[in-house]
Amino acid sequence: MWAFGVMLYEMCTAYKPTVLKNFEYGSGDIPFRRQDWKKLDHSKHIQELIAGCLEVDPTNRPTAEAALESQWFQECY
Repeated sequence: MWAFGVMLYEMCTAYKPTVLKNFEYGSGDIPFRRQDWKKLDHSKHIQELIAGCLEVDPTNRPTAEAALESQWFQECY
């Protein structure tokens, strides 16, 4: 699920979150710069899914089945 979260982030922004200055996984909240997300429909819901997938503690990440039940998948597909 971690790789899925990274991939979703990169598909939405064309860069990985670690490209942003001073961000490392586990150092805080995933950076969602407004200018990169403002044109995406349902960006709040995909950001929630990405943040869940990029939880440092793997026991707190959604399963694949839970991800498919996320608000983003339900509204978009």
